[in-house]
Amino acid sequence: GGNMKRVFERFCRGLKE
Repeated sequence: GGNMKRVFERFCRGLKE
């Protein structure tokens, strides 16, 4: 699986918010 990209995107958004 390559969900790391999806998780990373969500992580970045969490930091921004």
